[in-house]
Amino acid sequence: RDIRNEKIFGYRSYGGDIRSNFSFRTSDGWMVRAGFFNGEMGTMNSVSIMDTGREDGKKFALVKRMDADSAAWENGKWRLINGVAREFTEGPSGTTETASAFGSMEAGFTDSPQELSKAQFSPQDMNVRQTAVLASKLKAHGSDFREEMTQYHSKIAFPFSSFLLTLIGLPLGLMAGYRRGMVFNIAVGLIAGLVYWGFMGLSVALGKNGLLPPAAAGWLPNGIFLLAGVYFTALKKY
Repeated sequence: RDIRNEKIFGYRSYGGDIRSNFSFRTSDGWMVRAGFFNGEMGTMNSVSIMDTGREDGKKFALVKRMDADSAAWENGKWRLINGVAREFTEGPSGTTETASAFGSMEAGFTDSPQELSKAQFSPQDMNVRQTAVLASKLKAHGSDFREEMTQYHSKIAFPFSSFLLTLIGLPLGLMAGYRRGMVFNIAVGLIAGLVYWGFMGLSVALGKNGLLPPAAAGWLPNGIFLLAGVYFTALKKY
């Protein structure tokens, strides 16, 4: 495949993946976000690279941040193109920021496109604490943290789904009566679960895109199902 790409299409393939909204942590601890990552060609667009510094409790010290229009894998290193490098220094009067524009500079890490493809991390794969830490770091660095905060709230809200589905399914099953049988009650539970998953997916998508606040996006499905459960319970007269 590499030989075909180099001889026929005119570029060398590095064997990495092609991703949008790509986030990963390098072997040196740098946190990198790219709007578009082409591991096959060894390029990235809309790149933000952050030195997350040292974690001290809940305080995160931002040491350095580099934002660039693009990046390219050249001679075993990543080279940033057209961007701004910022360094942050803690002092008695607070944090001092020094910024300088650049046309081209080395990114500071040497993980190959193939290695970065394996180093991807996603808020969906993290636990609640890890998601909260990542969101805090992104917020401290001035990066977009809506997706991480939305995932954080949805992870807390999701364990309540069993109770909410029972709250809806039980009165519906009782209102239908025993004549419908167990199959009907199981079908009601499955449909309620699918509807909940649909609401959760839609709500999380709205939160990630800024159409809903992260907290509202994470808890909205639970709120809707809670009201529905209370309504159906009130309809059923025991």
